[in-house]
Amino acid sequence: MKKKKILKILALVLALCLLGGLGWFANGLVGNPVSRLLAKRALENYVEQTYSHLDLKTERFGFDFKSGGYFAYVRAEGSLDTAFYIDMDMLGHVTYDSYDTWVTSKMNTELRVEEQYREMVKRVLNSSEFPYESDIKGGTLEFVQDWEWGDDRDHSYAIPREELVMDKEYSLSEIRRLGARAGILTIYIQEDTVTAERAAQIMLDIKELFDAEDVPFYRMDFVLQYPKPEDGSPWPDGDVRAELCYEDIREEGLVQRIRDSHAEIYEDFAEMDKEKDIVSSSND
Repeated sequence: MKKKKILKILALVLALCLLGGLGWFANGLVGNPVSRLLAKRALENYVEQTYSHLDLKTERFGFDFKSGGYFAYVRAEGSLDTAFYIDMDMLGHVTYDSYDTWVTSKMNTELRVEEQYREMVKRVLNSSEFPYESDIKGGTLEFVQDWEWGDDRDHSYAIPREELVMDKEYSLSEIRRLGARAGILTIYIQEDTVTAERAAQIMLDIKELFDAEDVPFYRMDFVLQYPKPEDGSPWPDGDVRAELCYEDIREEGLVQRIRDSHAEIYEDFAEMDKEKDIVSSSND
């Protein structure tokens, strides 16, 4: 009898340990009702005290298992660009507010305008008129960032965020003007013939397609490479790379401009490899 009683006690202790472990594990993944309530109250008080001038609505509220706290994604009614995150810890304290990062900096406005341009580019690249095999293709607008570019190229064409107007609905003609000023196409083409001459013909074809659809761009970052082997073997060596502005993609002298750009790109690659080797050797 005594042995059975001990076994029952051990089983009870084991069950309690398992329940405690499961509770601890669940708390780490989804939080708990008490901390969730504290976080919600902290959010409501913070919004009332800090953003009473905005009609903020919580679109998403959840537990962030990485930080061990809660997050809320809030948006102002009637605004295209006033949306940001507020983070709370398990004790109901607000730990982060991304209003300045996403709203006052006009990052949200930038992303919205950029997405409009991306969609314009995507319609051309994904249309039945685009005849080339490509697994990397797209377009973006280049904006002036808060960090250094990290290369020696001229980025004076990039758009300062200060020029953007929050909550403005940009027309197609305005997006086209921004595209002509700072639109960057990135296009990788796969073909069996990989030469500067073939690259020139393809770049001219692509430019003609974009002209026909009235989708301007400032520069095309282009790569012509061999098709990826279907048997999983290594990608064949050799490609043609060129980064050319719109006005430089014209038939006269194009092959040589592609060769010059290709050589410059690989010089940059070699320089970056040298810098990596220096950093690696200094860390040894």
